[in-house]
Amino acid sequence: MAKSTTIYRFALYSMGLLSVLTLLTVLHLSGFVSLSTQTLRVVQLGMAFMLFVWLPSIVIAGGTRLYESADSTADDESAVDKPDATAEELRADADEAVDAAVGARRDGRTETAIEGYAEALELYHAAAAQSTGDTRESIEETIEQLQTDRAALQSMQAAQSSFREALSTAERSFQRAVAAHADDERTLARIRYRQARTQFETALEALDDSETPLLETPVDVPVEIETTLTTRRLGAVSGLDAAAVQALEADGITTVGDLDARTGAETTRPKAVDRLEAAGTVDPETATKLTALSWSHDEDSYAFTERAEITDRHQRSTIGFEAS
Repeated sequence: MAKSTTIYRFALYSMGLLSVLTLLTVLHLSGFVSLSTQTLRVVQLGMAFMLFVWLPSIVIAGGTRLYESADSTADDESAVDKPDATAEELRADADEAVDAAVGARRDGRTETAIEGYAEALELYHAAAAQSTGDTRESIEETIEQLQTDRAALQSMQAAQSSFREALSTAERSFQRAVAAHADDERTLARIRYRQARTQFETALEALDDSETPLLETPVDVPVEIETTLTTRRLGAVSGLDAAAVQALEADGITTVGDLDARTGAETTRPKAVDRLEAAGTVDPETATKLTALSWSHDEDSYAFTERAEITDRHQRSTIGFEAS
């Protein structure tokens, strides 16, 4: 309040001084008062300083003070709004908030869990303020443990955010690489494969170095539609000759999805591609393109659930990079 009053007084004094300088100028121009050239220049400089420097500074300072006051008011309003609640009631509400936070954490809703812990801490602090003796000591111990749990959760949230970002960037680059590979854009494919490989390496390092289980719940990352293939019909893919397409169709494979469905769990190459290359129906370059096509998907997101999936993506990025 004292700071606001000081700013207000400065504003009043400044307006008064500006009024005096303005009056002197008007009287001089009207001929009622004669000012020397030097005096008039000082008056005009003073007016300019007041208008363009001093008063704007006061306005800014006042606005800042107003914002701080509003922010402080908001903080006050966020306090526990239960003036008539007993310590037991506050403690019971806090226990419920903790239970809800634990449930949210179990479900992977980290942000909701952190907010729940914050609410519980606020309630426990209010309960402690009304308590004494062993009861107060017990509540304070709970507060200390809850603060530790919340800090750990916040740390995990930061690690998960960084981990998700690495996976998101990697998957986006990987799908762009596959699309470029299918369109015979070798330079672009090579660049994207390398970017994907680097980001998958970053994700794997983060997973190994983290003290928190980053894959405790599936990590769902978005895939931009423009990064996927322009066509999923194998007969329309650039560079696939008629003999290869016919051989695939004879095996019941007409789309990229069919190709992916026949990818063995133990290999990054579709079994049908191995057979065609072994029979001499497709050359190694075409076999590599078909393999890359099998890595594509047309979903708007991809969920990573275990480390092996990231390792597999990293391996595929390396294979694509070396082949493009």
